[in-house]
Amino acid sequence: MPTIEVDKKILEISEKEKVLNAIFNLKGEYEIEEDKIKIELPPDRLDILFFNGLKRAIECYLGLDSGIKKINFNKAKIEVEKNEVRARKYFACFVVRNLKNVNIKDIILFQEFLHSFLGKDRKYVAIGIHDLDKIEGKIIYKEALPTEKMVPLTYSNELTLKEILEITDKGRKYGNLIENFEKYPAIYDEKGIISFPPIINSERTKLTENTKNIFVDITGTNERIVDIACKTLIYYFSFFGEIENVYLNGNEFPNYENKIYVIDEKDIENLIGLKLDKEKIKELLERAGYDVLITDKINVVVPFYRVDILHINDIIEDIAIVYGYENFELEKSKVQTFGEIHEKEIFYEKIRDIMIGLGFLEVINPCFVSKKDYDKCFLEHDYLEVINPVSEKYEVLRSTLLPSIIEFLANNLSEEYPQKIFEIGYIFNKNLEEGKNLAFAIAQNKITMNDILSYLIEILRNLKIEKYEIKESMHPFFIEGRQGEIFVNNEKVALFGEINPKVLENYGIFVPIAYAEIFLDKIK
Repeated sequence: MPTIEVDKKILEISEKEKVLNAIFNLKGEYEIEEDKIKIELPPDRLDILFFNGLKRAIECYLGLDSGIKKINFNKAKIEVEKNEVRARKYFACFVVRNLKNVNIKDIILFQEFLHSFLGKDRKYVAIGIHDLDKIEGKIIYKEALPTEKMVPLTYSNELTLKEILEITDKGRKYGNLIENFEKYPAIYDEKGIISFPPIINSERTKLTENTKNIFVDITGTNERIVDIACKTLIYYFSFFGEIENVYLNGNEFPNYENKIYVIDEKDIENLIGLKLDKEKIKELLERAGYDVLITDKINVVVPFYRVDILHINDIIEDIAIVYGYENFELEKSKVQTFGEIHEKEIFYEKIRDIMIGLGFLEVINPCFVSKKDYDKCFLEHDYLEVINPVSEKYEVLRSTLLPSIIEFLANNLSEEYPQKIFEIGYIFNKNLEEGKNLAFAIAQNKITMNDILSYLIEILRNLKIEKYEIKESMHPFFIEGRQGEIFVNNEKVALFGEINPKVLENYGIFVPIAYAEIFLDKIK
């Protein structure tokens, strides 16, 4: 879990024991030192991973404040143009005006914290913060030639972007993230380059203690993480200044809106066993930092900066936290049963043992993926669509494990290679019929179709399937000529191949991947 250090002044919010109890119930583990408190906090609660956010969460918990922090997005004044940038596809930005009551060092510390924790050392997301008053004219995000020049932070002379990668500490540390591209990401104003993401900003737009207005840019290889970083930073800066949109390619951005979820008393009772009336529920939710409108249902307004809320169960969990787990009454189970392992589960355990024995690491993914994942993987739209998804990430029930496996590997680019993973997971067809597949993948340099096929044959051998036929296939998510399918008794039971480089590029992956998927229900 991420650890933050906050000033002991946080204990002055209320009685010390009440504040510490609030931190504990917010899932924090603390250690009090002379003038600081070290607190381990849950990684999903980015809105409390800094002093002001944690302070407000504690105040709400204790009833000293309540509801959503109101954040107004002022009308855009700055024009920003975004072009295609292959090395860092995704981009977000906003303006903060009239900064006050904030130390520039604290801003930089939080920026670096997000780089490390959320961005995985800038691989997924990099953040640039500039003195807006030193920027001239229109801001443009586009590709730059390695020979173009800028004055990097702490330097007094111009260097080419290529020289920045070779000479500066930041260039040597993060240059591997973009060195394989012919052109580099860059942010310009009318005078030249002001940022070379994910490496370094320019000396010209650096922050000082006199900085009053700032421009924040977020670039990355993962669209979801860029969005999360942008929302988190807006919430962070809302404690110190006025948030202002920009004209991004002619449209106001970001201007995030809060979401509304509808729950009722039965949802709460069924999940956590509490029988509460609407007014009590309203009180608890407001103390958890939500706005609430009571009608025949309970309409819960979830702030955009609560990026951890994906389902009404997450909201109900917050009710339980504020209610206090120590206040729950324990009950003995009214049901006594005797069970045994289903034969299918015995079969799946055998598969699991085989995969672990072959050196693969098991992963567990949700059954839901986004429509974009299907497009990014060049898959047919043979999925079952969810009518009211809680987020874009959970739009459809997957019909194959491929998007989940590729997304997992994309989220673990910072880990050592080779990476060998497998999943035994549910898939669904359009008739809502479920099945279970085994998918496994190897990510490493020089991996081939033959490598993954050898593992596939070994799995079949362990399952005592000796008669099978290997045929050619033409799946667009594999490389043409480097893929195939396996048939048993004239029925297709598996597919395998080398993942199409265009699929890998869509996920920001630059290591070859070989993949196989077995339809377990057809070989059981």
